[in-house]
Amino acid sequence: LERSRQKNIGKEHAKWIPVAVATFQIDPIVKINEGVMDNLTAAQQKSFAKSCPSKVFKYVEDRGVTVVDNRKCVYCRECLYWSEDRTDVNEVEDLEDLVSIEQSTDTFIFTVETTGVLPPEEIVKQSLDILRGKLREIESAIQGIEQKHSG
Repeated sequence: LERSRQKNIGKEHAKWIPVAVATFQIDPIVKINEGVMDNLTAAQQKSFAKSCPSKVFKYVEDRGVTVVDNRKCVYCRECLYWSEDRTDVNEVEDLEDLVSIEQSTDTFIFTVETTGVLPPEEIVKQSLDILRGKLREIESAIQGIEQKHSG
């Protein structure tokens, strides 16, 4: 009985793809305008907190609505829509500024699910090594073109 083993990448054949799913999401920044929130009744604040299907917000007695976890936000915008159809908050000014959702410019969430062949950390490390090699090839090709045109 003779066995051999070969290491390669998924570009060559699907059997070398150790990842089941790889995703990234821009890190959300969710901010509540406390000045506007304080003008809502406790019932309205509870209703607002419940408007989020991902449970980003929580109503706490004597504290009002707080952001529990920014990263639970899936950008569904339900919290923003909550104020648009309200008929019971006419006296509250700047209701459209109640909450803001922004995207982080320097942070994202990267998730790697594996098939079990390699740990996710190793997959990311090897992927970065392959990317570095490809970037070196591009850099070398650009330098070759520059030398060809300058010489």
